[in-house]
Amino acid sequence: MGIPGLSAAKQATVDLHNVLLRFSIRVIRMARRRGIPLSLENPASSALWTNPLLKKELKDSHRTTVDYCAFGKDFRKRTCFNVWNSRCLLELNRFRCTLRNGCCCFSHHPHRILQGHAIGGKAWTTVAEPYPHKLCTKIASLIDEERDVLQLGKLVELHNF
Repeated sequence: MGIPGLSAAKQATVDLHNVLLRFSIRVIRMARRRGIPLSLENPASSALWTNPLLKKELKDSHRTTVDYCAFGKDFRKRTCFNVWNSRCLLELNRFRCTLRNGCCCFSHHPHRILQGHAIGGKAWTTVAEPYPHKLCTKIASLIDEERDVLQLGKLVELHNF
């Protein structure tokens, strides 16, 4: 929703994000009413998760938290998926890093800190934005497995009819 005293450019960004939030909430409500599986993702530290408008919708969702380092990245970048009308992404909770002696439990090396700029001048936070390919593959396989289970259940229902 924002804070007072922002520059015009930052206020425009906040206003756009507020429009996107309200639209997302409408989509979530529509999907919940129709039983359509839906997921909303944002970094774990995002203020989005504490927004009063969204908090009302979160009560009927399942949260999954995952770290990018579990999928081959040298930085942790913890992100959350809240999922409605499905439990398929809950398995991703096992891809959460627990530091051991200051090192990543997956790579056994310290995490890169996402500050400053990478080679080429891009901010590390921008470099870290895209989902790791291995995470995308894992999410796709979990969704596909759930779809297969649902289709098998429908076949069993038809057979028993």
